[in-house]
Amino acid sequence: MKTNRTMDSWVRVMALALLGLPLWGLYSFLSSPQEASADGTQDGTQLSQLAKQLSRETKKLEKGSGSELAAHVLAVHSRVPAQELLARGVKLKDLSAPAMAARITGQSLDYAIGYLASGAAIDELITINSKADKKEASRLMAVALIGMQYNRENAENPALDFDGDRLPNAMDPDVDGDGLLNGEDEDVDGDGLLNAYDEDIDGDGMYNGRDDDTDGDAIANYDDEDIDADGLVNEKDDDKDGDGIENAYDEDADGDGINDDNDGDFGLLGSGPGNGGGDDDDDDNGNGNGNANGNGNGNGNANGNGNANGNGNENGNNNGNANGNGNGNGNGNPGSSASFKGFVENIPSQVIGTWRIAGRAVVVTESTRIKGGVNVGTKVKVKGFFRADGSLEARKIKRMNS
Repeated sequence: MKTNRTMDSWVRVMALALLGLPLWGLYSFLSSPQEASADGTQDGTQLSQLAKQLSRETKKLEKGSGSELAAHVLAVHSRVPAQELLARGVKLKDLSAPAMAARITGQSLDYAIGYLASGAAIDELITINSKADKKEASRLMAVALIGMQYNRENAENPALDFDGDRLPNAMDPDVDGDGLLNGEDEDVDGDGLLNAYDEDIDGDGMYNGRDDDTDGDAIANYDDEDIDADGLVNEKDDDKDGDGIENAYDEDADGDGINDDNDGDFGLLGSGPGNGGGDDDDDDNGNGNGNANGNGNGNGNANGNGNANGNGNENGNNNGNANGNGNGNGNGNPGSSASFKGFVENIPSQVIGTWRIAGRAVVVTESTRIKGGVNVGTKVKVKGFFRADGSLEARKIKRMNS
């Protein structure tokens, strides 16, 4: 049994990219094949939506960190070599869905590109050319999406290059330059800590459990027989992803970004003005049909203290902050408020229940306002409060534009 390490899984929640995955841990979706978009129209299938989101996240990573890293991450998940992707001379966002479709169907990248270019939906391509069902295809697409997010989250860190070969650790097959490939090295990053005791095995700045390729061997965690390169195959490893949490207590034991209870169960949550009600701005005002605390009575407080003063701000005390104590933070005391931003990593199939957002467990109830069309992989702003049992309940979850 490996020694548990204390690690704050949301220490970088304000950066993101979980990933995220993680994200987390992704990510169960509603079971219906289609969901209404914010304007009430049908907006394609779940798989198509994931493909679109993957394209957007690929674009963001390419823009923020360069085409080489984006191609590397896409290659890790699609198994299409990065050099082949880069040699196309087109934006990687336009290759993300075809590359994943090629991996899922076993067809060539050229075939997938041509098929989708004909106007066919990705669902059709996969159904006709693959034995994989849409759930499995959605899982692979979703985990690739989380991988993009995790790496984009990490983009704010300096490019780490331990062996000085001008190849960042995140893309280096031999991080410490000792002549051993990462997947064969018991101390991948050469920091003196064996992989079994290292909270960032490949030294890329992403903690284990928030890294789509934990040991830096260019094999995605969900494809890797020894995720943390500790010499134990996953089936015999009590902490498969090396995040310091034993599998029995780890919501995402295999480090693929998807909650293990929901592996293979995917869907989308479409939310518009009709879901949670209320106006579409960010003022959390009580307006009678969707106020901040979702009780439909039009009061202005969101912290349950009943001190509404008629000005419609969140806590009714005229300062507009989220916790009513003037400091804007959530200290975890019962009734205290919290506000943070991050990517949605898991949505339970019934929607109501415990979500995971940026590594944090967030309780969603019938009173929670969900605005803007939220699904796994969406960046959101969360406003909520700590309950008596210490859990965080969301009053509002709003989609962010970036």
